[in-house]
Amino acid sequence: MKLLFIHQGFPSQFTRLGVELNRQGDFECYALVSNQCMTEAAQRIGLPHFSFEPDSRLQRDKELQPDYSPLEVFERIMRNAHGIHVAVEKLCATHHFDAVIGHAGFGATAGLRRILHPTTALVAYGELPGVEARESRPEFPLARDGHLEKFVLQSVVLTSVLEADLAIVPSQHSRSFYPPELQPKIRTQIEGFSLKEYPADRAALGLPAEGQLVGFFGQTLESTRGFDIFVQVARRLKEKDSSVKFLVIGREATQHGNEGQYLNGESFKRFALREAGVREDMFIWRDVLPYTQFRKHLACLDLAILPYFGGAANWSFFEAMCSGVPMVTSNRAFIPEYAEDQREAFLCDPSDVDMQVRRSVELLQDTAKAKAFGAAARARARKEFDIAAVAGKYAELIHEAIR
Repeated sequence: MKLLFIHQGFPSQFTRLGVELNRQGDFECYALVSNQCMTEAAQRIGLPHFSFEPDSRLQRDKELQPDYSPLEVFERIMRNAHGIHVAVEKLCATHHFDAVIGHAGFGATAGLRRILHPTTALVAYGELPGVEARESRPEFPLARDGHLEKFVLQSVVLTSVLEADLAIVPSQHSRSFYPPELQPKIRTQIEGFSLKEYPADRAALGLPAEGQLVGFFGQTLESTRGFDIFVQVARRLKEKDSSVKFLVIGREATQHGNEGQYLNGESFKRFALREAGVREDMFIWRDVLPYTQFRKHLACLDLAILPYFGGAANWSFFEAMCSGVPMVTSNRAFIPEYAEDQREAFLCDPSDVDMQVRRSVELLQDTAKAKAFGAAARARARKEFDIAAVAGKYAELIHEAIR
């Protein structure tokens, strides 16, 4: 059977999955990504890639102006959809795909049914149907345009699910935001992750050889990930034990949060440091790292603090579990589905700094308990998130959609 995965970027939720399904041999998988994200690496990983060209592009830079207007959000999605339609029409002239799986939030499956062969199953992958993550911090409420953007995204995602034969979401938390009428065609399945072990070689990574190392990591340093809370907890831990070191991995940018319009051009990283009254040199900083380097850094951590506020699923949390890193994390959103409190992690209200400080001190002082938490988390990850097992579960869902 031949499958086509469609996503705006590379790598994506589908990259490792497509490679593993190809390796297992029951499917012949391909990927379609934006030509702006195509790299030589995409052609070397065991998943053949095609590219689509969005119908031109918006003129302004989201990194500089992170808050698109509702009209621009709709335009961006439709420009992606236009490019995807053109590319899929060409591909379907030479390939027959048994199923097409696309990320609905980027317009990957919008209106696609009309150009697919009647026997091709269409699967919509959805995270959250709107901007729920942006609503997770009441300190930064949505304004008028934010509510209109939510309406635009819901219109695209919910219509895409309606047109699809099946929809897949990564968590029950995510699924809860979809209306009752769509529930019968929605399935819950997290993407797979690597359980490969990496060496804890601090010297090779330029990390301090002495002292316990506490980490925060994510694609971005923003409000929905609780970066400001981490900084406050870190300040308190440093006051208790000056030998503790702190590692931060992520871009100084906002992608999912709503703080941009409130900070007058200041990044959330700068805002968090200023509000906590701490210097930048209290932390070791790393930008987004290549995957292998990222996992090697995680292997060096004694503790991760991830006070996550909202979202469908967060790769940082799952990568920490797969790496066996002891965690103090959130009791909100999807996390209670995937980590048992006081066994696989300490789950706390992400806004409760005092509780996170207490739990962090407990794990830093009781290294046996910390190791037990990390081992239990990794054992659960091996059972539920290992890419080989997850690929089999995805295969079952794809067969269901094809039937």
